[in-house]
Amino acid sequence: MKKQEKAKSDFRYDTGTIKIPCAAIGENINIENIAAIIKFLIPEVKDISGYQKQFEKVKTELEELQKSGNFVTKLSLGVNVKKLEDATKRFLKVKYACFLTNARAGFEIGLKFAGLKSIDELIAPAITFLSTITYPLQIGARVVLVDVDPVTLNMSPEGIRRKITKHT
Repeated sequence: MKKQEKAKSDFRYDTGTIKIPCAAIGENINIENIAAIIKFLIPEVKDISGYQKQFEKVKTELEELQKSGNFVTKLSLGVNVKKLEDATKRFLKVKYACFLTNARAGFEIGLKFAGLKSIDELIAPAITFLSTITYPLQIGARVVLVDVDPVTLNMSPEGIRRKITKHT
C-alpha cells in the first residue's frame, strides 16, 4: 500500500504557497511578517532604482517603532478593538458592545444564547450565505429553508407560517 504524502497545509487539499506570510490564528506577528506584507503591498518596480535601500530604511524604522509598542494578536488586534467597542457603546448609548471575527461567529453565539439544540428546527431564507446555517447543521439541528419574497428578498411570511412545527 502506498504511503500517503504529508499535507502541505491544514486543509484537506493543497492550498499552495500563500503570498502574505500569516501564521496560524492567534500567533503573534513579527517585523519579518510586516516587512513581507509591505513588500507584497508595495512591490518593487523594475525601472526605479533604490527600492531595496529604501525598504531597509523602512524595516529599520519598524524595528525602532516596535521597541516602544507591542504587537497585536490576530484574534483581538490588541487595544484597537476595545477602543472601537467603547466608541460604539458611546455612539449607540448602550452598556455592551462586542465585536466578533465574522458573522458566522455571531450566528453561533446568538443561537447558543437562544438555546438551539440538535432536536430543534431553524427556519432560514432559501437565498442565504452558508454562515447563516453552518452552526445549526454542525450541532445536528434541522435547517428548514423558506422561499424569499421576490420584492423584498426577505423570507416570505406565508412560507414561514407553513414551515413552523413544534420543533421550530
